[in-house]
Amino acid sequence: MLIEYVAWQVPATDAGALELAFYQAAAPLRAGGACPLAELGRAHDGPGRYVARFEWTSAEARAAFLSAAGGRTFLRALAGFDPAVVSREDCAPVHVFAGGCC
Repeated sequence: MLIEYVAWQVPATDAGALELAFYQAAAPLRAGGACPLAELGRAHDGPGRYVARFEWTSAEARAAFLSAAGGRTFLRALAGFDPAVVSREDCAPVHVFAGGCC
């Protein structure tokens, strides 16, 4: 499994547009099967700061999805916000709690 985090900083006036783009990008993501979980969060301390978490089945599955038609649709939906990406991080899960947290 691969967990990917992507953070954006957009002007407050573009916040709704980013949320809509993420919603539109989610359709091919759900249909693809390589990413069983994706979520978008808005920071409490800033209206234009967003962080997305993608849980990919593997790095290879992510690469295959992104190079396929659904992945290209996904990338196109978010492409207008590429300049607003402030960080991107790939992580491996650390299973500290056997049954999940809390």
